[in-house]
Amino acid sequence: TALLLGSCFWAAHMQTMGELTKLWTWFSHMPGYLLWVHLDAFLFWLGITSVVVIFVRTSWLFYRLGRRIEEVDPLDIRALRGFSQSGPRMTLCLAGSLIISLVFVRHHSSFYIVPAALVIGVSLALFLLPLLPVRRRILAARETALNQLKGAMSGDYKTLAGTRFAGTNSLADLVTLRQALENSPTWPISYTGWWRFAAFALLPTVSWAASWAIDLALDKYVP
Repeated sequence: TALLLGSCFWAAHMQTMGELTKLWTWFSHMPGYLLWVHLDAFLFWLGITSVVVIFVRTSWLFYRLGRRIEEVDPLDIRALRGFSQSGPRMTLCLAGSLIISLVFVRHHSSFYIVPAALVIGVSLALFLLPLLPVRRRILAARETALNQLKGAMSGDYKTLAGTRFAGTNSLADLVTLRQALENSPTWPISYTGWWRFAAFALLPTVSWAASWAIDLALDKYVP
């Protein structure tokens, strides 16, 4: 599967760059360095596709686990932040693969527009897939808790029986709990996790911008 998908992605990329027809026509007359450049592109797509297939399976596993969560404490979701740890790591791996390819083989900056866009899109999907079912469980648990507190604030304290709020009969305490619930986070990830993912996801863009600046300087100052 990875070999087939990688070959398709490589062919689509080369066609987008206008190189596929040239490659087919000039293969027998192609200089050694240019042949290595195209071989490197093929190996890159084959390798990155294999990694993406493994990562998709991993994210799908976390997605299924997230759907099986039965009990959520909407006031303390720190135990659920484990679902957000794999996304930034996979993003770093994908971004690092693209950057390594950029370092070892000197392509023109335009070559990296398609791979960089793909890495960002795939990274975002792999990052969000495990989080979405967990967030739905958090929102459902928070909505249930708010309805229970609303009933208690109306005088029906039986709605709190068997819940973590059982025994709370002070209106001030009920209001405080309601405000805490309304302000509680609904994503199982810390602010640091968001920034870490954003930094890793933007690495290919930063690398492409640096490569573009270098190409521009070379075209301008090197005869």
